[in-house]
Amino acid sequence: MTSEGTSSISLIVSSSSQKDHTAYSSTAFALAGAFHGDFLRCTDEAQRLKVCCDYRDKILGISKFTDILAAAFNDAFPRSLRESVAGKQKKAWTEFAGLVQRQKKSQDREAQRLQHQTCIISIWGKDVFEHYGWHRLPLESSRLLHSVACTLRHWDSAVESMNEVLLERHERRVTQYQNNSKLIGEHPPGSKIQDCRSPVERQDIQAILARLKSNNLPVSPRTDQSKDRVYIIDGTPIRNYGLERDVFGMIVPHGAPGVVRESSSPTVQASKRRK
Repeated sequence: MTSEGTSSISLIVSSSSQKDHTAYSSTAFALAGAFHGDFLRCTDEAQRLKVCCDYRDKILGISKFTDILAAAFNDAFPRSLRESVAGKQKKAWTEFAGLVQRQKKSQDREAQRLQHQTCIISIWGKDVFEHYGWHRLPLESSRLLHSVACTLRHWDSAVESMNEVLLERHERRVTQYQNNSKLIGEHPPGSKIQDCRSPVERQDIQAILARLKSNNLPVSPRTDQSKDRVYIIDGTPIRNYGLERDVFGMIVPHGAPGVVRESSSPTVQASKRRK
């Protein structure tokens, strides 16, 4: 399998650090998005290995920011595939690993932030990343979201976990009257993202990671028992609370840009993105 439209991607940067980062982000994000699409189209392990090797070679062939790119893609390339190679391929992966180690020593916080964000795109896709405006996330939030993506690599699993913590936060506000809990779509004044269609806050990401660490993710989402699996709060469908699913399956306030308008199964949109 080959990547369509990515063979001409290259990094052209100026001497300015800010311009360097801008050049890196536009090119790396495009490369990560292309990888995500190519990897999704694979039907077996041999194809997946080939795609990973192709993108590894693209990264090794870039003269600038190679170490940042290598670190960004390191978690996107399944470790099990890399461990199955030998000969020239093994040597190339060893070179790649050396770049990853070099980037781990970097003190450039902006480079670290872009590295985490590139990996998120390579796993969940550029369309999801851009829709929620996650390029605005600061370093620590980007790092935390990167950790979630590495563990919940299938978007439908990730968004169900996000919805679970979002609903718990919303429920604490509307049924338990905890005013310090934000409603879905509300953001603290200091948040880098204020868009109601991007509801996930740093505390939500931390809650997901805590559950992953304790192996305490819910077996099934907070839904009713009908075949349509309608999300509920205190036994009531979320639409009664002014909430609905958006095009990527996340729960947002009713009327937010990009929401799903039909009243059918909330899992329809998410299932389209299953790897």
